[in-house]
Amino acid sequence: MKKWIIRIVAVVVVAVIGFGAWTMLNPNQDVDGRAMGTVVIDFKTLKLMGRGNKYLVLPEGFAGSDKPDVTSPAFKVSAAALANRAKDLWLKRPRTELVRDIDGNLQFELVQRSGVFRFPDFVTVQAFDLGGGKAGLAIYSRAKYGRRDLDVNKKRVGAWLALLKKEIPN
Repeated sequence: MKKWIIRIVAVVVVAVIGFGAWTMLNPNQDVDGRAMGTVVIDFKTLKLMGRGNKYLVLPEGFAGSDKPDVTSPAFKVSAAALANRAKDLWLKRPRTELVRDIDGNLQFELVQRSGVFRFPDFVTVQAFDLGGGKAGLAIYSRAKYGRRDLDVNKKRVGAWLALLKKEIPN
């Protein structure tokens, strides 16, 4: 009986280590199985599927096809300046890397990894001109693995927006 328990524990440990290694060695796939950085997200047609491990921010009055979790503040800068400042600021966050940057579209994608197992969460950001010298952000933050994220995406986006509000007036 004791040998069976040891074997089961060994199999579980090997599976966990294997999954962790695969996660670290295969970082180049997004939530949808696409290669990271290969597809531009169109926030006007984006439809979120049923998983609870995502968070969507859209500018006030944005004509998107899905309802945001929260509305982006309007910042008193151009869309290009907002995108550049957000990217520069958020890349300083721990375990965060730039996946792609499409200047002409003012869209970029970041990946932030969890501390222990390095599970990737993807954050796609696009700046939009709101008129009157103001700009807003569309942000889609999502976990690659799991069904629930204990509000990790919500907390991340809230903290990142708070950092940006300190830097840029709105």
